[in-house]
Amino acid sequence: MRLHVLLIVPAILLMLTSQALLAAPYSAFVTISRSVTFSRTLNPLGEVVSTEVTTKITIQNNLTFPLTLYVYDIEEEVGALEISHTPFIRRTLVPGYELLGWHLKVGSLDTAEITIRGTPLEELPLDIEIYYCINGKPAAPVKEGKVWKLKVDIDDRLTIALKLTNRLPRLFNGISYDKIPLSVLVSIPFPEDILELEYSNMEPSRLLASSWILTTMNTQWLNVTYRVKSLGAWGEVSLEPITITCLPSQDTSSMELLQAREAEQLAKTLMTIQATIKVLRIELQSITQAIVLAADSIKVPEVDVKALEDEHKLSKALKEYSNYMLEVAEMLDTLSNQTEESIDLLIKLISVIDPSQLTNPSPEFRNLMANLTAISYGLTTASTQLEIMSESLGMLSEGVEGLENATEALSHTLLSISQQVQMISKRLNEIAEHLSMLDRGLYSVEEVLANLSSAYFEKARVLMSRQALQGFQQRFCAMSRAWAVLSREDVRMPIGYRLSRRDNEWIVSDVRIRNLEEHVVMWLSIKVENGLIESLTFERQPANLTSALIELSEDRTAVLIPVFSQVNGKLAHPILGEFSLAVKAEGRPRVVIEPLYVPEDEYIIISRQSTSYTFSIEMPILSREVLPSLPTMPIYEEEVGLRIPYRAILTSVLLLIIIVCIYRMTKRRAEDVELAKLEEELYEVERRLVGDTD
Repeated sequence: MRLHVLLIVPAILLMLTSQALLAAPYSAFVTISRSVTFSRTLNPLGEVVSTEVTTKITIQNNLTFPLTLYVYDIEEEVGALEISHTPFIRRTLVPGYELLGWHLKVGSLDTAEITIRGTPLEELPLDIEIYYCINGKPAAPVKEGKVWKLKVDIDDRLTIALKLTNRLPRLFNGISYDKIPLSVLVSIPFPEDILELEYSNMEPSRLLASSWILTTMNTQWLNVTYRVKSLGAWGEVSLEPITITCLPSQDTSSMELLQAREAEQLAKTLMTIQATIKVLRIELQSITQAIVLAADSIKVPEVDVKALEDEHKLSKALKEYSNYMLEVAEMLDTLSNQTEESIDLLIKLISVIDPSQLTNPSPEFRNLMANLTAISYGLTTASTQLEIMSESLGMLSEGVEGLENATEALSHTLLSISQQVQMISKRLNEIAEHLSMLDRGLYSVEEVLANLSSAYFEKARVLMSRQALQGFQQRFCAMSRAWAVLSREDVRMPIGYRLSRRDNEWIVSDVRIRNLEEHVVMWLSIKVENGLIESLTFERQPANLTSALIELSEDRTAVLIPVFSQVNGKLAHPILGEFSLAVKAEGRPRVVIEPLYVPEDEYIIISRQSTSYTFSIEMPILSREVLPSLPTMPIYEEEVGLRIPYRAILTSVLLLIIIVCIYRMTKRRAEDVELAKLEEELYEVERRLVGDTD
């Protein structure tokens, strides 16, 4: 019986587990997501009232039975003030970066949420300033008690000007420094029955009411003008705050990659055209030499009737030169056609890759197109002239053949033919000189094409570096810093590095990990326990480490290097490449290297991280009547500062007066006592005198 029970219980547990897995509505056991929201509140003058960052980690159990999980999170540049669940681990990586861990039990088909509130230690990416104008004149809200008021009247024009400044740092892309633009959504929810929109310097959104979508690279202004239609029954109205939402990055990596490929294709096409032009130059030089030789060969001496050459031989030679000139003309015509094809190919490629060069061409492209057109025209002209000369030589050949049986005026006719041949020879020399000029023109075109191809190769290289930076920043912003595991087993990646001695420093280099499971490595933490980090050296060295999102502790004992990839082997910065650390220590340094990674688990899905920045600008009350303006806060603080010594002086004087009064009162009491004694003595003397008299 006991054996049957031992066999039945595992079977029942197995059946329940299989049914629970089949009943799970998702393919994974757990889904974990992380969202970060930065909130800042500004008063009507644009001064910061409060700034807060809230991190929410949501763990969803997709199974029909409870699960116990170990949840971890890395908080960046946040001073944590309030944590909803007490962590069992809280470890500082470098100042501002903390590793937190929780042990949670999530019910069946239930959701648990961990909330962390704190103050951001880093500067927010958007800076906002607000200005007011009434009927074209600057105005400022006035504070009455705890509320702000702005004096307006019916039919006044109220203008609100917002100055948005992108505060994101310029990041190093391996070649230069780039700044990522911000997508900003401005929402001004003013009621239409109170304020009527009359003018805006930017086009409002067609999808969202009373909203504007802006792209801010450096500084962007938004000016909005309203007409005051009503102020309510009491002569004043309250307005909802202006809300500004900012996204830290844009997904333009695919566009950058496309532009880089197009620039590389254009550079390769320009190199092909350059090679074609070089071949044309070689052929043109050969043709020029052939024309010069032909011009020298057909030169005949002055005709002497007594020493005439065989007319048949002369006719045959002229016929051969005529055919040769015709072939040369065809070759030049072919070269002209090839040049025109190169021009057409170049125009088609530019129209696809860089259409602005057609409407507003650069000086290089303008000179290139002019030279190619002139060369094509010159080759066509030379070809036409050679065809004409070929026909002339053919006619001369026929004329010589007709003179074989003539007996009269033979010398005069041959003399005329000789002169025509000399003119043709001279003309051939002119054509050869013209072709030499075309050869020089082709050489200049070849140089321009070489420079343009190099420029476009450099442009492609810059675009590829920008695309790499865009991709790295996308991973950096979208990759979740929170993850969960089903077991607390501390599985460490095998890691190794090279430690060598150089002069008075120790060099840490060639850091490698074995990541066969393809875990996503976020950061590489390097700590030196008995030394200081003197310097970090990369393949592409930036001017400062912050431009590459590298965090170095102030005491120079720890550094965080971002990786954000599924690397297996040598670790490197995604943009800067391989690195090495110079450590200064008295003895052999103790270096602790730890990769911070998100474990890949087929049963746990980690969603993309969402990050948003929200700014709320409080609006003043619009009122007909406003009290006189109070001093601004800086002046008030200055007056308070000046009152402090006056209060001290007054207090000292009062204390002095009190002490003097007390002293005088004490002294007066002593005099009164002496006076009373004196009166008693006088009374006693008077009494004795009276007694003696009796």
